[in-house]
Amino acid sequence: MKVSQRLFLGVVPSVVGLLTVAGLAYWGQYAHTAPVLVVVAAAVASIVSILLAWRNTRYVALRVERLAGMQASSGGADELDAIEHTVDALGEVAAGAKAEATRASEEAKRRADEYARLIGEASTAVSTQLAEARLSLHVLSESHFGELNDNQEEMINAARDGVEAAETELKNLRTIADTDRGEIQMERNLVKTADVIRSLLPLLKSRGTSKNVRVMAEIEPGLPRVRADRPRLQDALALIFNDALTYAIPGTSLSIHAASEKTGVTIVVNHGAPHSPTPDLMLAQRLISAQQGSVTSDGGATVVKLDRA
Repeated sequence: MKVSQRLFLGVVPSVVGLLTVAGLAYWGQYAHTAPVLVVVAAAVASIVSILLAWRNTRYVALRVERLAGMQASSGGADELDAIEHTVDALGEVAAGAKAEATRASEEAKRRADEYARLIGEASTAVSTQLAEARLSLHVLSESHFGELNDNQEEMINAARDGVEAAETELKNLRTIADTDRGEIQMERNLVKTADVIRSLLPLLKSRGTSKNVRVMAEIEPGLPRVRADRPRLQDALALIFNDALTYAIPGTSLSIHAASEKTGVTIVVNHGAPHSPTPDLMLAQRLISAQQGSVTSDGGATVVKLDRA
């Protein structure tokens, strides 16, 4: 039984008393005789209502005392004052905790922005140095300093490939940092998702053939346009497709399904090789999120959702 119901039952004796007084006023007049049944019923109702009121009042009083604890008896204040004091104290503690959480959140955001800025600056500096190293390797490969043997050419080519790969990784890392800091502006234009996917398929199938992975694409006819930045969207999908192909098991298939929904377009990439998020996938997630989309990994599949125009 709720406290409100118990308090309402506490009013029952007053109601019964009022009815009894009304009955006495009526039957107390000359020639009015109160029926015995009415008198008995009034007596029983009065006793029952008093017992209910006593029981419910005692219950509420005990709960209030238990809630107030010993503060009221020790401080001379009643239970409600003690409860009010406790609530005020808890309110102060909650306000302090909220303020501390706000400060911690602001400090974490400040540090994240600082780390992103440092990463971006470091990536830019290292990329510049890698570009100089790549230029030096290019000059060496042109044989301006004499003929190179096969081993030397192979070493130079491997070093140049490594420099280019490192420069690409740093570029992606710098893009992640800039995206987290909100320094990359996305243009929301009407984009045909099917055209973007088809433009990536030839190179993807070529890579799949070299890795012995069959690449299949199923694009629903009449896909609606989405609002996105086409170059950024193409880069993000390329990263997602290449990431799936990298972890696909040789001899298996990689399938791409693009279908329309009420709210947009869904692209499901099934590669059958669950793995932890890679830097490429993290960058793709940020690029898609900046275009009001989402990228999720579900076991052996990666799901991309884009907003419908």
